[in-house]
Amino acid sequence: ERKSLRRNTRGLLFFTTFAPNNNTMKAVKSIGEKAKMFKYEDGNLYWVERPRSDFPTQRGYRVYNSRFLGKKAGTKRPDGYHSVGINNSLFLTHRIIWEMHNGPIPKGLEVDHIDTDRSNSRIENLRLATKRQNGHNTLRLSNLGSMRGVSFDKRRKKKPYSSKFTALDGTVIYLGTYATAEEAHEIWRKVAKDIGGEFVRL
Repeated sequence: ERKSLRRNTRGLLFFTTFAPNNNTMKAVKSIGEKAKMFKYEDGNLYWVERPRSDFPTQRGYRVYNSRFLGKKAGTKRPDGYHSVGINNSLFLTHRIIWEMHNGPIPKGLEVDHIDTDRSNSRIENLRLATKRQNGHNTLRLSNLGSMRGVSFDKRRKKKPYSSKFTALDGTVIYLGTYATAEEAHEIWRKVAKDIGGEFVRL
């Protein structure tokens, strides 16, 4: 939510896009503290009431209540994810939501959007995944639209459709040529399922 810092006529720092910062709120030291700042509802976060003890000054307490209390937290980034600003730092909204419901994200794992929609952070649309699994859950299309892994070459008269699977490490597995696009896509689906499991987009 923080975009830039400016000074007003009194020389006080403020955010052009408002978010609680060090001037209004004490430092966040744990996931639990972060989760307490929000209410979750239908894939979104909303700022909740905070005790006076959470703020270094009375003015900061008043600023928070007047500007943020009850309002939706976070802004959409160019890459489709939503992030929220706390104490001059940005946090991904879907990660906060996961931690609110399930606790800390284990080291080496990421939070994957099951339907690939990065703006849909409903808890039922989130799951833990490795980087490799997360990468498989994409919607890359072939030159035949929704038939991933299939390409067409008119120079091959009898079997113009070829199939190949590209792993996340760049390894290309050639799966042969076929008379129909359906045959080529079916073999791709089998290999993709074996390698990517439930995370691969078929």
